[in-house]
Amino acid sequence: MNEHAACLAIDHFIKAEDFGGAARLSAWVMQQEMTENELLNLLVLYSCTKWAELPSEKQVMPAETTEEEDVSDDDVVGYMSWY
Repeated sequence: MNEHAACLAIDHFIKAEDFGGAARLSAWVMQQEMTENELLNLLVLYSCTKWAELPSEKQVMPAETTEEEDVSDDDVVGYMSWY
């Protein structure tokens, strides 16, 4: 994701008043050290501030859903024989 796409995505979350989603994306932007774009920096700060201003019961980040893959021992043995 580039800076322009991050700005658009954070702006979308802010307009929808989904400050948890905006803050989660902002945290990812900060982890990527994308600090060269001043507009992106302001959106990140704004979304994190709005999230921090929420009451504590509403300060929840959207859960990341991961699909667990069912792996049997036969699959592992089959993989090791290829290696």
